[in-house]
Amino acid sequence: MAMVHCRMSALGRVVGGAETVVRALLDALGPEGTIMAYTGWQGEPPDNLGDLDDETRRLYIEEHPAYDPRVALTRRDHGRVPAALRTCPGARHRGHPEAGEAAVGPLAEVLTAEHEVLGGASAASACCFVTAVAQVDHGEQKHDTDGGELQRSCWSA
Repeated sequence: MAMVHCRMSALGRVVGGAETVVRALLDALGPEGTIMAYTGWQGEPPDNLGDLDDETRRLYIEEHPAYDPRVALTRRDHGRVPAALRTCPGARHRGHPEAGEAAVGPLAEVLTAEHEVLGGASAASACCFVTAVAQVDHGEQKHDTDGGELQRSCWSA
């Protein structure tokens, strides 16, 4: 399993762009591997609605489209690789506008399942799942049955 976050510019020239990168990662992981990335939402309203003038705030509240993970664009600052991953055949997407994740592979459904949200991430979000898998793989199972330790390890990961 791999969680990817990269700038295409860091890779240099890649013929085929982000799609080629995603295909290469999937090839490297093989049929048993899962690749995932944070996607976010390019069209999210600003965090500072209270700081906007009355008319602009009213427009955002009354006119801004609701988040729809089927058509929402990936945040530009998350890069082209997550955008390409999100549109791969078989891709799953966790429908959270700020902490959305896309995944392809056998663990995609588990990684993108809806979970209780804790400040944008969740105790069972992909970040925490990856942390837990790494800990279990190294014989360091550090989460208890209610997820408390798992949640704490996520924030420190």
